[in-house]
Amino acid sequence: DLAEARRQRALGWTDGVGHDRGRLRFEVRGRDGAPVGGLKVEARLRRPTHDGEDRVLKLSPDAGGVYRAGDALAAGAWDVEIHAGDG
Repeated sequence: DLAEARRQRALGWTDGVGHDRGRLRFEVRGRDGAPVGGLKVEARLRRPTHDGEDRVLKLSPDAGGVYRAGDALAAGAWDVEIHAGDG
């Protein structure tokens, strides 16, 4: 919704999503470029080409504002929606 989008822009965070050896990786930095730690991060994954493989993963904090999934994903295309917050 629009109010949520405005709130997100006001934080000034930047983020990036990628993978490392098949494991989902999410990085968050604040307006000042410093890593943002202490978040609860969840990823909702959907296969654009397959039914029945949708999943939700909780990402664990790592150093430097990086959050990682514990399980590796199968190769191929995934649509990823990240939800990060303080609780």
